Amino acid sequence: MFNEASVKIQGRLGRDPEIRATKKASEIVTLSVAVNKRIKDKTSQEYTTKAHWFDVSVIKPELVEKAKKSRKGAYVSINGELEKDEYKDKEGNNKQVTRIVLLEDNSGFSYINTPSEKSAEASNQQ
Repeated sequence: MFNEASVKIQGRLGRDPEIRATKKASEIVTLSVAVNKRIKDKTSQEYTTKAHWFDVSVIKPELVEKAKKSRKGAYVSINGELEKDEYKDKEGNNKQVTRIVLLEDNSGFSYINTPSEKSAEASNQQ
């Protein structure tokens, strides 16, 4: 049986992209995406919002160029696969990190709107 750890999220970029060069002269872009979840408090019955943060790695060259142009606050849709890495920190402690790696096709990363589009929508509603 084939196992797959695919995931789709929609949320806002929490910071501008982080760009790193690899030893093979290619680039990897890391995005930080916040997905907000509304939670109802059982005692007060009031809703609060909690942000869940996801690191997204963009490796495919045509998606790297698109991701490099993103900016903090952009509302994006991400289709990817979960990837888990293990490493040792400077003190020798074992650490684990889970990230989303974009799928191979171009539908893996798309803008729903950008911060400037959001501002334009708000002024059109006034």
